[in-house]
Amino acid sequence: MASIAMHLNIYHLYCNSMAIMKYVNNHPFKFDQDTIAYSLGFVMVIFSFVFEGINIVILFSRPIVYNTIGTYFTLKVLIKM
Repeated sequence: MASIAMHLNIYHLYCNSMAIMKYVNNHPFKFDQDTIAYSLGFVMVIFSFVFEGINIVILFSRPIVYNTIGTYFTLKVLIKM
């Protein structure tokens, strides 16, 4: 359960960045510097992959499921602060 929730927290970042890249690619005339806007979307995609890699490391490094759930809730509390 915690692994799905951790993945779903990252998934919206990936979808938003792909939407930005798609919009810039389909409407380059709306931007003065379309390469910069596309690059920002690409950087967001890279960060979402890095965050997903960190997610995988967290999930596979915990020997007990309760430690994974505790890590997830600790992360959520820190994000809310």
